[in-house]
Amino acid sequence: MSLRTKPILLIEDNQTDKNNIECALETMQVKSQLVHSSNSNEALNYLRDQDSKKPWLILLGLNAQSPDGFDFLKAIKSDDNLKIIPIVIVAESHEDQKIVQGFEFGVSGYIVKPKDRSKIDNTIKTIMDYWTLSELPPSRG
Repeated sequence: MSLRTKPILLIEDNQTDKNNIECALETMQVKSQLVHSSNSNEALNYLRDQDSKKPWLILLGLNAQSPDGFDFLKAIKSDDNLKIIPIVIVAESHEDQKIVQGFEFGVSGYIVKPKDRSKIDNTIKTIMDYWTLSELPPSRG
């Protein structure tokens, strides 16, 4: 299945950040549908729903008020049908402990969200360029 027919899952509780990422993807004319979940429980329900299209990439918003992001990572990485989906943490700040913890749980990348709107576009473009060039394993779910 082509990446263009599979969605990107964005887990983000900050509406401004969600809108900025959505605008960046639209500006780049990304063909993949953006599926948004405002929290990890909602995202897990989507991923476990047999009728939902599984994403080819997950962008996981992580902030100081949301410790459940690591519980989400544990759940995804322990599920044989979901664990191969690349997950990139898009965090509010650079915190060594969270970076280490994210990679211990199997994230594919950790990016700090820029505050400047134009830099957000460049950051999302870099993420998309990398992941559209990368060879991904076939989907299991």
